Amino acid sequence: MILSRRREKDGELFLAPAQVSAGERLREDFELAQMVQGASYAWEALLEQESQPARRKTEPLSAEAAADRVAAALLELGPGLGHIVLRCCCELEGLETAVRGLGWSARSG
Repeated sequence: MILSRRREKDGELFLAPAQVSAGERLREDFELAQMVQGASYAWEALLEQESQPARRKTEPLSAEAAADRVAAALLELGPGLGHIVLRCCCELEGLETAVRGLGWSARSG
């Protein structure tokens, strides 16, 4: 991930190692969730909901549990940050492309 190597003007890392690790775990869960046969998740629509969906009782290592973790993470982040995390961490879109796709002003991400 390019952002994991980027540095601030003072030389500090732009993202802390824990943030990079969390993004990688989210990406792994996102990929695992896609392995459910016939699954089609509307992640963007999830971010627009007012209430949280009911949690399922699943095995912690199952694809369904991974989908629940992705949904919980996106809901915790909320609409703005959740959209950019979904596009950059999960769908591997570049930051500039994601910002443009969301209709945000340049460099607002």
